[in-house]
Amino acid sequence: MNFLSHYYFDRRPKQAHFNFGLLFPDLVRNFIKGAKFKEYKTPWTEPIQQELFAGCLEHVLSDKIFHNWEGFIEAMDFSNGILRKSAEPFQKDFFISHILVELVIDKILLNRHDNLAEELYEDYSQVNREAIRTYLSNYNINEHERFFSGFDRFMEVQYLRNYKDFSNIVYALGRICTKMRLQAFTVYQKKRLELVSAEIESFIEPKLIELKELLTNEKI
Repeated sequence: MNFLSHYYFDRRPKQAHFNFGLLFPDLVRNFIKGAKFKEYKTPWTEPIQQELFAGCLEHVLSDKIFHNWEGFIEAMDFSNGILRKSAEPFQKDFFISHILVELVIDKILLNRHDNLAEELYEDYSQVNREAIRTYLSNYNINEHERFFSGFDRFMEVQYLRNYKDFSNIVYALGRICTKMRLQAFTVYQKKRLELVSAEIESFIEPKLIELKELLTNEKI
């Protein structure tokens, strides 16, 4: 799942550090190249660290459930089928479909819940930076300033607020592909991706109640 989806489906009221943990693994990978939490078995005694740890565990579990969800697999196949008929082929179309489906789900949730991004950023403004440093160090991730530079930029720009439009979804996808050293999208490809995004939205939106129920039931 993508950022807003993790937050929407799994957040807990008044537990800012748990909610931060829901995105923490992906934020680390985004801000520090090659860094990731390799395992999640470290015991914590401090309440803040326990919340962070629980949020990270929830992230891993939700991703596993989501990526095996029939609706996600069907949406991927649906997207790939359209992209592979494009007059201008896409590099790594499977990867593009994967990210695009996740971004479209974020768009759906943001359009349904106007304050979703605002609530996420408000939660994350409350996190204890020293607790984050300790957590990173425990996993031998010592590039703290690089992480906080990326995190401060994430908080300043607040780009998740822009996911209400297909053009912004495609722009975000393009930025991700650039980081992966894929070719920049042509004007034709951007328009094609906007059309595909609209098709994915129509296909997957009715299935989101099923995803919510699955995430709930699988964690009981």
